[in-house]
Amino acid sequence: MASLQLLRQSDLLAFIDSAAFLAWPVLPISRHRARSHAANPRALEEDVLLILAMDGEEMVGYLGVLPDELVGAGGLVSRVAWMSCIWTHPRMRGQGIAELLVKAALQAYEGRLLATSFTAPAKKLYDKLGAFAPLARVAGCRLYRRFGLAYLFGERYPKLKPLLLGVDAVANLLADRRWWFRPTLPAGYKLSFTNRLSAEAISFIAGIQGGGTKMTPTKLLFRRGPEELNWILSAPWVLESPAPDKDSERYAFSSLSRSFSLGVLEVWVHHELKAVCLYSLREGHFQLPYAYVEPAYTPALVQVLTYCWRLWGVHTASLFQAELVASHFSGLLLRRPFVKEYLLGCTALAGLPPQPYGIQPVDGDGAFT
Repeated sequence: MASLQLLRQSDLLAFIDSAAFLAWPVLPISRHRARSHAANPRALEEDVLLILAMDGEEMVGYLGVLPDELVGAGGLVSRVAWMSCIWTHPRMRGQGIAELLVKAALQAYEGRLLATSFTAPAKKLYDKLGAFAPLARVAGCRLYRRFGLAYLFGERYPKLKPLLLGVDAVANLLADRRWWFRPTLPAGYKLSFTNRLSAEAISFIAGIQGGGTKMTPTKLLFRRGPEELNWILSAPWVLESPAPDKDSERYAFSSLSRSFSLGVLEVWVHHELKAVCLYSLREGHFQLPYAYVEPAYTPALVQVLTYCWRLWGVHTASLFQAELVASHFSGLLLRRPFVKEYLLGCTALAGLPPQPYGIQPVDGDGAFT
């Protein structure tokens, strides 16, 4: 049976400089992701952030953990943690390594664990343990605007990627003709792009959260404020790089991308701030982790996003915010709905506020990649 090593916040930075980290053929975390975990404003020094399964001197499995806070009934805040990036060595699969790792995380956080974006085998394991219950299902949609075959299939079939890039280029020469005569932004609109929340944005978000909208309901379970949002902006888990490096080749999850940006979009209308969005753009795939907008200006935000997508050459956009999911976006090749599921450890269920409560779809680790 494998033994376990639990790395806490105080251990993680020393670990990525250790001889084992330098020598192992497989890495359990990237260096920049480890630094991001260590900088988490909601993590305590004694919090377990990474669990390693060891077979002698060989690392045969790992589970990353992201501490967070859940705002429960009566505004009572309890400490929870999200499971992230579980991996088992291929030769050890079917031998209970994943179950051992999850049980260790459950014990470390007294059962107050959360899971999302899980695979079917992971869901089967969680059901087997009987330690989790459904928390929520959030509807999203994926908008396909241009051809992005290289992004969608290039990692799965790397030898075909040059061919897929060529197919995309030719197909998009034809597909982009429909945008040639599209109007620009209306008069009075001004867009501001930054990599950190401004004082005006912080004040605006506080006002939106206080009033509550479908995008940002007042009873959010995980209320990430300016400190957490600026941490996400400054410490993503993906870095832009023209080619893989030695560390990324030893890491089973994505840590580098040929093009990646994470930033803040402010929408000003006649000198008044009407929307603040945290967005990511990765090789032509646009995501909107957080969107704060005055309800009357949702159509304006749709127009702004369409304008930005055209400038940036976005081929795919993933949206979760209910008002945007229900909006009409022109010129799409395809629109596909999907659902994101959330599980919560049974021991934390009693602390939940009465429904309806809100979950932002990137709660957990979704905003970092």
